[in-house]
Amino acid sequence: MPARFAFVLAREFTLSPFSLFLDTLRLAGDEGDRSQRVQFDWQVVGNCGLPIRASCGVELMLTRPVGDPLEYDVVVVVGGLLNVPRALSDRQEAFVRLAAAKNVRIVGLCTGFLHLGRIRVARRLRCIGQLVSHSPVSGIVSQRARSCRLPLRT
Repeated sequence: MPARFAFVLAREFTLSPFSLFLDTLRLAGDEGDRSQRVQFDWQVVGNCGLPIRASCGVELMLTRPVGDPLEYDVVVVVGGLLNVPRALSDRQEAFVRLAAAKNVRIVGLCTGFLHLGRIRVARRLRCIGQLVSHSPVSGIVSQRARSCRLPLRT
């Protein structure tokens, strides 16, 4: 049975980390370069029927409504722009909280780890936030990461 991943995309998520993570699963879990989901399977979960917009403007349709996190082995929260209010829907937040309560593995991708801290599930996780940035945004990220009690190296 393949390992099952649920991707929770924040509004204005960053497309590159999501696509690279997903394509790595596709390539690593395939046999014979046929893009089959042999060792890994995934769904993009959220409020079905509504597309979710990436920070680059591309919109993706979700593949499954938010459901039981025990259907998955790993939940990946994909963050993006920092100035987006309510980047995760209430349903998405509840899904991630329930996944943490049921000890499903959780990954914070890009600024996804900040969402994990904001919805107070980061304390249950082993997280590392490494940011290599010298932009004005790094001060904001550093401050938020410390408030989430995540180790941070700049």
